Amino acid sequence: MSDLKSEFAASGVAAQFIEGLYCDRCGIGYVPEFMAKPARAKFIAALGGWRRIYDDGTQGPLLERMADDPECYL
Repeated sequence: MSDLKSEFAASGVAAQFIEGLYCDRCGIGYVPEFMAKPARAKFIAALGGWRRIYDDGTQGPLLERMADDPECYL
């Protein structure tokens, strides 16, 4: 569950459960893709490589390739 956004994860004894949707008509429960997948990483070109742009606007370390970012799932 490391890719799940924290706002959709339960805490305490209910931590094994996540918030999702359930169809009363067909009886199928699921987690929508927007809940389960993190947002794509943003990068900018920099002299000598790439820098990741975090949600707060700060830049990560210089990377030779975007795929070198250990926190990124491209």
